[in-house]
Amino acid sequence: MRQTEIVKTGIQRALGPILAGYAFQQTALTGMLPVIAEELDLTPGRVGLAVGVGLLVSSVIAPFLVGGMTRQWLRVAMAVQMLASLALMGLLLVPAPAVAAFALLLAIRIVQGTAAAATLAVAQGASASVGRPVAALARLQIGPGLGRAFGAALIGPLVRLSIVIPLLPALIGATVSLFLLARTDWCLPMTTGHHERTPWTAALAVPFLVQCAVGAGQLGLGPLLAQNFPAPRAAAIAGLCLGTGYLALMLAHVFVTPVSTGIRPAATLLVAALFLPVLWPQPAVLVVATALAAGTSGVIIARHLARVISLRPAAARRNAAWQGSALLAGLGIGASAASLCLPLSPVAPFLLACGFALAALLICKRTLR
Repeated sequence: MRQTEIVKTGIQRALGPILAGYAFQQTALTGMLPVIAEELDLTPGRVGLAVGVGLLVSSVIAPFLVGGMTRQWLRVAMAVQMLASLALMGLLLVPAPAVAAFALLLAIRIVQGTAAAATLAVAQGASASVGRPVAALARLQIGPGLGRAFGAALIGPLVRLSIVIPLLPALIGATVSLFLLARTDWCLPMTTGHHERTPWTAALAVPFLVQCAVGAGQLGLGPLLAQNFPAPRAAAIAGLCLGTGYLALMLAHVFVTPVSTGIRPAATLLVAALFLPVLWPQPAVLVVATALAAGTSGVIIARHLARVISLRPAAARRNAAWQGSALLAGLGIGASAASLCLPLSPVAPFLLACGFALAALLICKRTLR
């Protein structure tokens, strides 16, 4: 392995804990919506709006920050994530009046999400100098995959102990990454040309559509299960589905992504997985469908990003940031669109998700230039 490859791999390893911690916290926040709403005297919808708007705003801001990211600014971004976690914990422990609580929650999520997106883009862009970028991207996703899996599995027990305990992994992860980064001898090209500030639009369609499909499918789980089970049991089964999906995503990045040769087979399986709940809406089928959809979507996104980086390595961090923005925007838009069509039928979100996945399958055949 060349010295530059060792350096890039070291950066990825140093940033692994902060990415895993943020993924844990993001998953926990999603599951804690009713608890947070009660604590802040807000409706779950307003809490969800603050979380969702924070993601969308950060998805737009982060790509413009990445091009000028220096070693010092990366440390600042990581410190900002630590401070944002502390501020969120303080807000939950000492709630403000409802209007102020909503404004503070929204501001915290925008700041934290922007810093996290910029950090992730730096880690993804580091794979541009690695001999096997697909394998490097797969390894990078293991940490966040574990964070999401543990977040989904542990949210219930942890929140019973204290509402702030599920937020601690993000704080711990940022602290560990700052320590590891200080011990890593690394240097990245820190400036990019003005022409790289604009997104490579043609490269954003696949990740955007895949996440639209994932977002629509995830939103449809609970309402579909609620047709046959009481709400608490439906929520528990939906949590099992999501936890299994995150575990499948991690395993796919370990065993499938590094050896996969294309994204079309994975895209075909994604369409099939999202159509399974339409035919057989039983819990066991939903668990299998969620796992298959999560694993295949992860393979598609990782291989597509590796393809984008290999075609334009000089703009690796910028393109990685825009890819991350497309993922966040797709997840939010897919869930929003599914919620609008939900009154039509309990399986409508899955039909919509199939449409998004089919569009991604057709587009992935197009050659990027």
